[in-house]
Parts: sequence; structure tokens; C-alpha cells
Amino acid sequence: MNNTALLNPSDCAFFDKNLLETAYPELVYGLYSNVRDLPSGQFTETIKFKRNEKLSVATTPIQEGVTPVGSSMNPTFLSAEVKLYGDWQKVTNVAQWTSDDRALREVSDSQGEQAGRTLDTIVRDVITAGTNKILPSTYTLRSQITSSDKLSTTLLDEAITNLLSRDAKPFTKAVNPDNGYLTTPLNSCFIGINSTDINMDGLTVAAGWKPLEMYMRNTFVLPGEVGAYKRIRFCQSSIGKMWADAGSGSAVDVYATLILGKNAYITSRLSGHAMQQFIVPAVASSENPMALYGTAAWTASFACVIENDNNMVRIEHALL
Repeated sequence: MNNTALLNPSDCAFFDKNLLETAYPELVYGLYSNVRDLPSGQFTETIKFKRNEKLSVATTPIQEGVTPVGSSMNPTFLSAEVKLYGDWQKVTNVAQWTSDDRALREVSDSQGEQAGRTLDTIVRDVITAGTNKILPSTYTLRSQITSSDKLSTTLLDEAITNLLSRDAKPFTKAVNPDNGYLTTPLNSCFIGINSTDINMDGLTVAAGWKPLEMYMRNTFVLPGEVGAYKRIRFCQSSIGKMWADAGSGSAVDVYATLILGKNAYITSRLSGHAMQQFIVPAVASSENPMALYGTAAWTASFACVIENDNNMVRIEHALL
């Protein structure tokens, strides 16, 4: 985290740290990426990746003294362009423009939340546009989804089977039960993310659902986590993906429940410029002749790209 503010170093460090602390809790979609940063000074804004596809099984016995033909690697090349995002605001009451200025602290808090939501929205829009999806019934189009096509255990079971059949790896390891009251084992799990608009109470009575209070005491609760169903631990986000009026009829909103395995997507930043905050005290100028305001701004370099569609699946459904 860097800062080019015109304040003293202790002020800079305080506001840099504050921006990161307020940005982090807003990240739900962005927490499960592989991070591959673009080094500074490369004279490019594009970062490239190579993913080697799985090799076929080698079931042909080797004949004595005969070297087999062998096989070739099958790489897939990916790229992402790191772009700059940000915003700024005027800050008045410049007489109190110091490190303990309450107005400046409030602006820093708001900008941290804005930065977090911005980056998480970028990730959300990229990964919910993947090609591996599940629709209710025998539908082939989002526009066929009706208000009765809600998220169900049938769809979730299909998603688990979909990922396991594609050799997707769960994110979390299995956790054994402890001597806590009514605690039960937790399987190795994929990560499920959907909107806070979705009331998960309909699933809490289903066989296989585990509420947070039945987690073992040594289980780390994920940001936004609400419980687990079989091999999926569910987290919810206030910016969960929804396509307004996209279903069958004029008032059927379609929601995305995304199920993630490891190595599904990549995020990238420009090293040394991942997120910056700029605090500029009021200075008289032709546009601000009476020095009535200063400015507070933030920028973030960021990119997101799908690494492997086989490692995530999107369920599309109506509001539960």
C-alpha cells in the first residue's frame, strides 16, 4: 500500500491501513482466487498465464527394452489486462485537517468500503459469466426460469456431482468433531456464494444442512458464512449476482448461486500499486482560491480472469 499524500508519514500510514481494513470485509467473491500480480516496470499492462490441461491416463504396459512414444503437454494460454479503478471526494472543514480529523476518518472508511465493493463486483461479474451452469428442470435458457424454480437440494446435489465429475478440488479440508455440544464432522467442501436476498431458511430443514452452531470449535468461519449443505459451505454477499426481470414473465428476477472449487479464477494487480489512497490538504488555487476544501481519493489496479470453468459451476434460479 503506497501513499502520495501531503501529510506527515504517521498520517499516511494511518489512512493507508484504515483503507485496507475497511476494504477487506467487503470482499466475498474475491477471497477465493489465485493471485498472480504483474511486476512493475514490465512496460505492459497485460499479464499472461499458462494452464496445462490434464494428461490422459497411461494404461498401455511398457514393453521390455522399448521406450514408449510419450505424450505432449497441452497448454491453454490466458491473459488479463490490469486496469486502474478509483474515485475521489472533496473534504471540507479544513481547519481540522489532521490525522485525528473525524471527517477525514469517515471519508477514509467510506472509500475503503467503496473500494472493496468495487473490486468484488468486478470479480463477481467475471466469474458469474462462466460457461459451466445448471438450470432448473430441462431448461436451456435463463428466460425460461419461473418464480417457482427456486434453489433446491436437487440443484445443489447436481452441482456437487458436476464439480466432482470434473475433478474440481474442494477448498476446505474435512474437520473432525470435537467434544462441543452437538458438533458434527464437516466434510471437505466447495464454497457457495449467493445474494443476501436469498433466504436460506428453506434449506435449513433439509437433510444434510449444518448450521454454524453445529460447526466444531476449531472451524474457521468464512466471511459471510451462513452454514453448510453436504459438501458446500455457503457465504452470502450483499452484492450477490442477480439478473433483474430476466426470467419467464416480466417480474421474475434470476439469481446466481456460484459453487467454487480451487483454481477457478485468477486476480491480478500491479505490484506496488495494488491499492493507494491520496489525501491532499486544502491548497489555494485558481479553482479553489479560498482553500475551502481538500480532496481524498483512492485507486486500485486490478484484473480478474477465469482460470478453469471446470472448477466452478453456476446455478441459476428464482428467489428462494
